[in-house]
Amino acid sequence: MKNKKDGYLELVDPKPLINTFAPWLLGILYTLYNYHLFNLWLSIEMLIASAFLQLALNLNDDFWDNRRSEALGIDDPQNPINTYDLSKKVVLSLILSFLAISMVFAFAIGFQTNLIIWLVGIFCYSVAIGYSTGRHSISGTPFGEGLSGIAMGFGIFFVTAFLNINHVLPLDWNFTWKAILASGVGVACTFNLLLANNICDAQPDIEHGRHTIVSYLGVKNSCWLMAIVYLAGYIASIFATIVGCIPWTVLIIEFLLLPYLIKQVRFIFQKQSKQISFIKILNTNILLSFGQILGLVIWLLV
Repeated sequence: MKNKKDGYLELVDPKPLINTFAPWLLGILYTLYNYHLFNLWLSIEMLIASAFLQLALNLNDDFWDNRRSEALGIDDPQNPINTYDLSKKVVLSLILSFLAISMVFAFAIGFQTNLIIWLVGIFCYSVAIGYSTGRHSISGTPFGEGLSGIAMGFGIFFVTAFLNINHVLPLDWNFTWKAILASGVGVACTFNLLLANNICDAQPDIEHGRHTIVSYLGVKNSCWLMAIVYLAGYIASIFATIVGCIPWTVLIIEFLLLPYLIKQVRFIFQKQSKQISFIKILNTNILLSFGQILGLVIWLLV
């Protein structure tokens, strides 16, 4: 008999926390580089809020996948809820508990900053909760990648960066457009991670009634979209370096990683496998994220 504790751990799946940690740390390093400012407590609050939201989303994704599969009469042996025969009530309780912890810290952040951060937070939580929840979730539409890319790739970076300067500098367009450029690769990575997942799940998604962007563009055109999005992220980094909001060390590392990135994107053109292709894109995004972090750390230390 399988250990249910292992099932719940697999369901929580802490690995995607990298999608939260990387833009959070980049936001801190970005403000240190540009403004020489750091707010320890607000940064910790932001990390806790983002991390518990990510954990809630991991659970929520499998919870609603299980419900939709049952409604369609489809057995999903890869879902830990089925594999370990987990209690749906316990899973739902964990989702609500993690979400409550996240929202407590998010409200605290809002009270310590301003209305705009409240609005950004409401948008991010709406996308996060709506991504998997319900029969017609955002993840089953052509807008999942774009909304998630903005909410996670840009939202976490932007809010973290602002929290570190809010007591000294205003939140204005001059701050915002530079943050948009600096987060370009991060947005591209988040967008393409979800796109890679949908490319590899193209046929199962159709069987489950999910009409992602891949079902409209087709697999090959979706692979081309992935390449274009990565290119857009690199172009944003070039402009960010030109205007001086990220150091040239970041751009150098990004270009050193370019041959590896091209190799992995070419692979997904040839083979769309959840076990191989998707993992390659995931590893590529991790390298790009930590390459940016390394570039900022090198500049700050030197």
